Amino acid sequence: MGMKYRLAKLIKEWDCIKYGSFVLASGRRSNYKIDLDALFENPEGKRLAGEMGAMELKKLGDYEIAGVYRGGSLFAEAVSERLNKDYVSVDYKRNVIEGDIKPKEYVIFEDVTTTGGSVLKVATILRDYVDVRNAITVVDRQEGAFENLRENGIRLHSLLTKQDLGIIF
Repeated sequence: MGMKYRLAKLIKEWDCIKYGSFVLASGRRSNYKIDLDALFENPEGKRLAGEMGAMELKKLGDYEIAGVYRGGSLFAEAVSERLNKDYVSVDYKRNVIEGDIKPKEYVIFEDVTTTGGSVLKVATILRDYVDVRNAITVVDRQEGAFENLRENGIRLHSLLTKQDLGIIF
């Protein structure tokens, strides 16, 4: 069984996809929400997401790791453990960077992207110190993040999309 298939299966099995009426971090209303906390709380899920994220990062080169506070930081932590590297966590709501910034280019890690707004806010904070041209997400909801980030000089790489999870609306 491939890693991508296994990751999608775990996300579904652990009820990380909730159906109903939700207001997302982007401010948009949605009929579903993807909450990956259970994925990162489980050793298998954390290991698998970390391994896949590390593979994506290695394809890009030797970059530093930054996580969008909360979900993205859980992903960044999982990747950093696989690569034995430090990471920083960026809380854009409080304008706080936890960890030491190194003078190298950073890749931003996020758990779920919708419009890319959170990644852009983190990039704005980081760009005061370092260059940022890439982001990696576990799941891209495919609601404009790829295009919005590209317009702002950031290329989005996703482990999974909503289609990979069988979400069709």
